[in-house]
Amino acid sequence: MFTRVFRTIFVTAVCIALLEGFGYLALHNLDRTDPINYVFPHRFMRLKKVLAHDEGALPRYISAVNLNYMPTPGYKISGREEHNKDGYRGDAVPLEKGNKFRILFLGGSTTYGSLVIDYHDSYPAQTIHWLNILLAQSKKKLKTYEGFEGINAGMEGDYSCDELNLYLHKFRYYKPDLLVYHSVGNDAELDFNNNSYTPDMVNLRTPEMYQIYRYAIPPFLFRSYFFSYVAIRFFLMDKFNHDQPRMQPSLDIPCNWFTDKARTEMLLSKHKEGPFYYNTRTLINEANLDSVQVLLVPWALNMRDKQAYGRPQYVETVKIYNDMLKDFYQKYHTLWMDYTYEMINKDYWVDDCHLTKEGESQKGKLAATAILDYLISSGEAIDL
Repeated sequence: MFTRVFRTIFVTAVCIALLEGFGYLALHNLDRTDPINYVFPHRFMRLKKVLAHDEGALPRYISAVNLNYMPTPGYKISGREEHNKDGYRGDAVPLEKGNKFRILFLGGSTTYGSLVIDYHDSYPAQTIHWLNILLAQSKKKLKTYEGFEGINAGMEGDYSCDELNLYLHKFRYYKPDLLVYHSVGNDAELDFNNNSYTPDMVNLRTPEMYQIYRYAIPPFLFRSYFFSYVAIRFFLMDKFNHDQPRMQPSLDIPCNWFTDKARTEMLLSKHKEGPFYYNTRTLINEANLDSVQVLLVPWALNMRDKQAYGRPQYVETVKIYNDMLKDFYQKYHTLWMDYTYEMINKDYWVDDCHLTKEGESQKGKLAATAILDYLISSGEAIDL
């Protein structure tokens, strides 16, 4: 009797161990074969930890009223802090204005720096780095300020509406001296002919985005590698992305308030009746009201990449929006930064718009040059 019970326990333990071992290896294999593992390393193993409520395990982004979503404060990968406690990437800047020239960077993944592991290699951080170097090389100093500081408010997958929301509801309170606006790409990728399209973008995201703790599955079950693999691979993998804002093809409850006539008028007007135009114009006006200077950065496309040459509508819309930015520059007396594919070494492009850390450094130098030119012309940068 005792032998039979012992044998049963032993066999059960061995089976559980084998299943757990299989689950562990299978989850690692999901990560290893993940096509975007170079951007979001080990995302399925990290998702398991989040669903298991492991201490310190956090989703990359969380839902946020008014902001739609935001970088999770204190988010870490492999023990390295990606987002500071104030909810953006990079070193935290005090809310209270000090004696440094403060630069706010708004944009999507190309501002966030998705393809660089260390946030110090992102172009906003590199801009600050190069400003210090170029200021010294020009043998000048700041008249009013003592150095520079930057806020990387970039968010992966965001749109002009998100960038406007970020400024209105959060970053205007930081009282930046300069706003560097690098948008266009994500707005240009939208399918305006989709019947579910609405300019408020609610057709793209679920209201409970990243509220993953609301799943009815008890978190203790996700402490099992085998259960986690089965749940993620066959049920959760296609429902949401742990590292990116959750997208959906249409609303669960239709809200198609944007009519076909309005959509046609928007396209015929070259998007001057569209969200990118209105959001960007409003952002510039609001910044001006706050006495914040704006630097507009056009969208550079690597036409050697299939994400560009294979999507003519995307390329055409990028051109329309870049022209729109140029019109804003002339009409509202903002600053302008020349930025094209040819200005970055061709080996430093990863895809149609993202750069390696070497490319981010080149881009940061271009931005720093444009900002320093402004500081010199405005009389803020003076001879030593």
